Amino acid sequence: SENKSSSSGSSSGSSSGSSSKADDFVKLAQSFIGHTYKWGTEGEVSDSKGKCFDCSGLVTYCLKEIGVVPSSEPRFTVSTILSNNTYFETVPWAERRKGDLLCKVEGKNQHVVICEGGGKIVHASNSAPYPKGGVKEGSEYFTGTVRRVKAFANSSSPSNSKSSSGTAAFAKHKI
Repeated sequence: SENKSSSSGSSSGSSSGSSSKADDFVKLAQSFIGHTYKWGTEGEVSDSKGKCFDCSGLVTYCLKEIGVVPSSEPRFTVSTILSNNTYFETVPWAERRKGDLLCKVEGKNQHVVICEGGGKIVHASNSAPYPKGGVKEGSEYFTGTVRRVKAFANSSSPSNSKSSSGTAAFAKHKI
């Protein structure tokens, strides 16, 4: 049975008028809502809805696209997100915020979601026990290990919210 933790007092993320790499990451992931789930992909496979992703493929693709991870870096899996200390660091559950990754491992089942802030997530999913449907938004529905992208470590406070790339605008990808 999965326990869902309350998100009170956490995950508030950046103020709506600011731009940061964490904001860019979340906005890019959100732009793929409605796209198809396909296990083992990070956008290199497409269908009539556009690029296809699995959970860690969505994370990998978005981190590469915003320039936080080199395009030459191999695709991340949930296991590598949990073990890679070059790009990620563990933070306490109560300190999770916009752009953080929630990772869950139960035996062979692994899943990663992107925190949008306010207890909301964006992720690619298609297998039990996670809801079906491709790339979608939802509420945090499990507790797990929180991994912060090191490049986002100081990006969500208002005083550190400027992105070197300026304000990013990610159009909703056609589906």
